[in-house]
Amino acid sequence: MLRRSFVNCPPHILKHLYEAIIRSRLEYCCIAWDPHCESHKNIIERIQKRCVRMMCSDWETSYEHLLHQMGLCTLEKRRLYYRLVACYKLQNKLMLVNYEHKFTYASRIGRNDHSLKLNIPFARTDYYMYSFYVNTARDWNKLPQSIINCPSLKSFKRALKLHLQIA
Repeated sequence: MLRRSFVNCPPHILKHLYEAIIRSRLEYCCIAWDPHCESHKNIIERIQKRCVRMMCSDWETSYEHLLHQMGLCTLEKRRLYYRLVACYKLQNKLMLVNYEHKFTYASRIGRNDHSLKLNIPFARTDYYMYSFYVNTARDWNKLPQSIINCPSLKSFKRALKLHLQIA
């Protein structure tokens, strides 16, 4: 649709159209339905790959280089970012969700762990193993102490973007 409707638009206009129309649909409720199968991730990423190549009118350069050139990052990184922001909001009671039975703090904290380490819930099924709570607890525990201790949501988002190298 973008290619047919906006043939002679400059790349920065196409980028804004992509972010408003296409990426917003790809990221809708991404915290809840974050795919775990590589084939599903590749299908979603392929849409962004095609759009980025179309915006730059470059079909030979590597996808990663074009993402960097356009100031974008992979959709998988963005889903990780949104999951960790949601976890921060849950930890600091900025969301009206009852999560106490899902996230519990670890009783044993190692030398390299941060003070808000979460227990990774036991999962018998793949359905639960790749759910929001288990995946997010695993990724939350990998964050450094300096990011976890951010006093506000704004500073947490800024530090997390720097840590994940999101433009």
